[in-house]
Amino acid sequence: MEKFYLYWAKYCDLGDRDRGWLQGHAEVLPLVKRGTLLFEEGNDGRYVFFVNSGFLAGVTWDEEGNRRIHHLAPQEHNLMTNVNLYTHKKIAMNIVALRHSEVLRLPVQALHDFKESCREGETLADVLRDKIQKQDRKHIQLLQIKDEKQRYISFFHECPELRRITRLQEQADYLNISMSTARRAIRIC
Repeated sequence: MEKFYLYWAKYCDLGDRDRGWLQGHAEVLPLVKRGTLLFEEGNDGRYVFFVNSGFLAGVTWDEEGNRRIHHLAPQEHNLMTNVNLYTHKKIAMNIVALRHSEVLRLPVQALHDFKESCREGETLADVLRDKIQKQDRKHIQLLQIKDEKQRYISFFHECPELRRITRLQEQADYLNISMSTARRAIRIC
């Protein structure tokens, strides 16, 4: 829990009340093994999963059984089972561990209520939301590139952190391209 608290403290001054709130609502899950499903589409749980270490992803599978990665959550990123804090609408994907991960789970309702009650809660909710939105915008920009080889080349140059920590298959699944296209494109980079 301390890792999350220190992360949060980078964005605002925190005190005993904030630490108490975190200890009363957050849960550090036992080490999550690679491949573990943390949330299955259609489940009732309303949580924020914050990655202290490791790597999570929001995934679906298409009609042919190909995995599609919609969100990547490396260390100090998060995934939420709700579309946002103000709706009960669930995400249309599963949340799975791509690597062994240390994950903090926080109920969405607790975060929502805390956000409404104090500046520190508002800051925390905004930081978590902004990280997701920033990656979403970049991902959408990449997926709008029609030429799949060019899509990979753009990812290679514009997302060096994600490229460095993902495997080629994960990159292909994130960019909605085949492995052979990714291999051809990487030769050009």
